[in-house]
Amino acid sequence: MTATATAFPPHASICSLISFLGHHLAALLADPADLLATRRRCVKLLAGPSPRPASSADGDDDDAVLAALQGAIDSLPSAASADAPGDAGLLHDVEAALQAPALLPEEGRTAGRDNRVVAACAYFYLALVRAAQGDAWQMAAHFLQAVLVSPAALAGGGLAPR
Repeated sequence: MTATATAFPPHASICSLISFLGHHLAALLADPADLLATRRRCVKLLAGPSPRPASSADGDDDDAVLAALQGAIDSLPSAASADAPGDAGLLHDVEAALQAPALLPEEGRTAGRDNRVVAACAYFYLALVRAAQGDAWQMAAHFLQAVLVSPAALAGGGLAPR
């Protein structure tokens, strides 16, 4: 029996990958120091060029996208640790703020930053949100999307601490 190019990995392998990712992202969420270090690495990746001259409408849109991403990154620790049932809305707000940065076209720049890096940070944080919500499959999908968009942003001292 030969394997075809369209063969899928066994279901158990997929489940193992999801479990592995879930374990590591849950550990990251549970460790405030690691989460803060991840935030610092993301901010460093997003550090842009010197300030631009007077903003145009596109510049304002770019700034709004980056502000939404930064706000979501800053809000995640408190949203993920919220225990009250009504606090689930905090994670939903963080998730909503991450949508625009995640959906940037891969080619191009936003306020001088490579869109791939911006989107990778957004997808990585979307993975953390889904991990906090207990949605393992979507958490894995967001994490893998971050890897696909910008492998360098996650590897080698990038966003992923382990």
